[in-house]
Amino acid sequence: MVRRSVALVLALVLGAAGPASAFEVTDKFQHEGWQGEAVFQDGQFRQCHMWMLEINKWDLGLSLDKSGELRLGLRTTSIDQFWQMLLGQKIALRIQVDRGPVLLKAFTSVTPKILSTSLRGTDWDKRLAAGTLFRVNPDGKVKLFHLTGIKEAMGLLRKCVAKHGMV
Repeated sequence: MVRRSVALVLALVLGAAGPASAFEVTDKFQHEGWQGEAVFQDGQFRQCHMWMLEINKWDLGLSLDKSGELRLGLRTTSIDQFWQMLLGQKIALRIQVDRGPVLLKAFTSVTPKILSTSLRGTDWDKRLAAGTLFRVNPDGKVKLFHLTGIKEAMGLLRKCVAKHGMV
């Protein structure tokens, strides 16, 4: 039950949430620590997303829609972004894969506990797939995410979109 609610929240977050409507998840997949599924809104394919729970009490999420937009989401109970979300303020976070270049991205607070950003126009689909460690500094302390199995999981994410994103 908790996983299903996390999945629906991630569907909203990673897909740039719109007005409330009926969400349905199908076609679940998993690889190592990654779990994913296809998300439909009002019967229409919206995206496929996957997430990984990390020992640091943060969750790392990725979503892909049929246009090819890859989004990155971060979730934790230890932050409160209520006012930023309400006021539409973004938060700039530094992210890094392995020891590659640091990317400064504007994250949107989609819920008080979930941040999301688009990776469109970057090569991060390749960086993440080949990476072993993801770093982010959301609260003055670097959080580490081990990317074990991400290459295969991203392949499953792409297959999910190819299967459900047909026009």
